Amino acid sequence: MRVLMVSKLNTPRSYGGSNRAYYLGKYLSDWVDLFQLGVDCSGIDYCKSDSVGSLSVREFYKKTSEVIASFRPDVVYSFESRANLACKFLKKRIPGVKFIFDFTSSPAFEWGTYLRHGKKIPLSLYRWLRGVIIEKMVTSGDTILIAAGEFLKDILIEKYNVSPDRIFVVPNGAPPEMLDQAQMLKNPYPEDGKKRAVMIGPRDDYTNILAVRFLHQVAEMLEDKDIEIVILGGGPKVGKSPNVRYTGYVEDVRPYLDHADICLLPYPREAVCGGARLKAFEYFSRKKIVLTTPEGLRGLEEFRHLEHLYLSEDNPSQFANDLCFLLENKRQFVYLGEAAYQLVSDKYTWKKLADLVLKEVFFQIGTT
Repeated sequence: MRVLMVSKLNTPRSYGGSNRAYYLGKYLSDWVDLFQLGVDCSGIDYCKSDSVGSLSVREFYKKTSEVIASFRPDVVYSFESRANLACKFLKKRIPGVKFIFDFTSSPAFEWGTYLRHGKKIPLSLYRWLRGVIIEKMVTSGDTILIAAGEFLKDILIEKYNVSPDRIFVVPNGAPPEMLDQAQMLKNPYPEDGKKRAVMIGPRDDYTNILAVRFLHQVAEMLEDKDIEIVILGGGPKVGKSPNVRYTGYVEDVRPYLDHADICLLPYPREAVCGGARLKAFEYFSRKKIVLTTPEGLRGLEEFRHLEHLYLSEDNPSQFANDLCFLLENKRQFVYLGEAAYQLVSDKYTWKKLADLVLKEVFFQIGTT
């Protein structure tokens, strides 16, 4: 079977949905003849690939059409809004090829939520309308859809009247290098005796910006304590607090996680995301104690309070209190990281998820 994957894959700076396409492709390539098409596929070494060089729908359409003509795939498997829309247009004129559209997120849901909470009203209104139009177009017809979580499946059913039979759920997973439990020996933090709580939060994403602002409110309540909040990832600083440190972009997050005491998912209720937060799987993969708000758990239905993580409130005061409690009683809650790691190892490795795509989706639609 020949499969063309089309996504915003950007191997020099891979994250989010880009990671999803990379790792699913890596393990699908063990079973199928695979071609990866993304924004920048220069780092792909496990299959044939080419780069679009742009996030333009027009360029995705043009390049995908060229690759279909030369590679002649049996299946075109596309990810997220722009690639999905380009492939939706192509589907109308290319007979004999099966298309699958993957929903790693729902921009219409995200921006609609920001709009309801009065956040960035002109921009939210524009992006919500654009998201609704694109998602309605992509979900129309009889094409098989893959959702990265049960709540995304529910959105597609409720908002766009998609038949449940057309939707397969394939969640996000943990990168294999994160699951490797070799301790990262070099401590990136100063030897100052402070306890540290860390969040992976690049500020090129609005939901992360809202979470970082929330953390600054939390930090204000901890200024008299020997606690530092560390924020990993690029983008501008969105606040200043004496006990908050921005690292900027880091090549490898593992030492920052391994040498931290607690990992954070500090998302207020308006800071929705389109799919399960990949950073959560990275935390779990390093056996970390995770403190989260209810919104931080979106898409992580199997991970439960006091079984795999510690659930707080989206109230800065309560979150600060719970953070202090966990730091003071860290040994008591080490089991949370162990249990979360075990669940990820059992069900959420990319190899197992790629196997799910192959057996539950490709086999079911008769492509093999």
